[in-house]
Amino acid sequence: GSCSEDGIDVDLTLESTSVTVSCSSGSWSSGAIDISGEADTTNFDLTAAHSDLAGNVASAATTVVKDTSVSTVTITSPAVINSNNVSSYSLSGTCSEDTVMVDIFIGALNFQPTCSSNAWSLSGLDITSESDSASLAITADHSSATQATTTVVKDTTSPEVTSISAPTNGYYKSGDTLSFTIGFNENVIASSVTSYIEIGLGLGTKQASYVSGSGTSSLVFTYTVQNGDNDTDGISISNSNIVLSSGSFEDNYGNSIDLALDKNISLPNLSSVIVDTSVPTVTLDSLPNITAANVSSYSVTGACSENSQTVN
Repeated sequence: GSCSEDGIDVDLTLESTSVTVSCSSGSWSSGAIDISGEADTTNFDLTAAHSDLAGNVASAATTVVKDTSVSTVTITSPAVINSNNVSSYSLSGTCSEDTVMVDIFIGALNFQPTCSSNAWSLSGLDITSESDSASLAITADHSSATQATTTVVKDTTSPEVTSISAPTNGYYKSGDTLSFTIGFNENVIASSVTSYIEIGLGLGTKQASYVSGSGTSSLVFTYTVQNGDNDTDGISISNSNIVLSSGSFEDNYGNSIDLALDKNISLPNLSSVIVDTSVPTVTLDSLPNITAANVSSYSVTGACSENSQTVN
């Protein structure tokens, strides 16, 4: 600062720290003063007092901000970006400088929330323009803080059916099981599921219910043939979609499966999967007694219901 009395000291007070410097050529300079022991404050008091030989005293005062804290910023562990939240994504973290902007990048997308109460948050973000990735980069910059970085999985692709393993060709009777294994292009997790595949059987439709496969890429659906079920020209898959009544089928990242059975493949031909629960009949005609005349060439006749099948 400036002073009027060359050769006379200027007494400086910086909060509780006192320093004396000499006035020279109408100015003074304190040089380096260690005030690390003083508390940070938005009103740090500095005063300068300077007297002449007659004892007259002049003083000057001002305040400055003392803030020596290191700025910080963090990113709270981000949720996976999937088909459910990709157009309304939320992200949050902490920050040290209230009212100061936090500069966020998710891939190439930029968002700039303001730090408030040592926290920042974003919601309703549309991340659809970023490609799916196993490690989509997220960064956060804030004041002089060291950049915070992390990555997040972005997977918005639904598992799709890639194969259908149907019952082998042949005849099925009451109590037999018709089993269908639906293959997907990734593992599927079933949660509280009630689901089935519709089967055309005779003049009606039956339900092959989901029974197993959660955590694998193959879901198994079965139907147990009942008395009265008959289809002489082969069964069929009558609905090209898996029916999901309740619960969920999802991949490891929360994407629901594509329910279409024939999006990537054709439905199998099941015309040779025959269901026959009719009990065959067999009767004996009225037969002659066995005598010495016919004992070596005795004939037996009767009626039967299944043409071309052996009567034992």
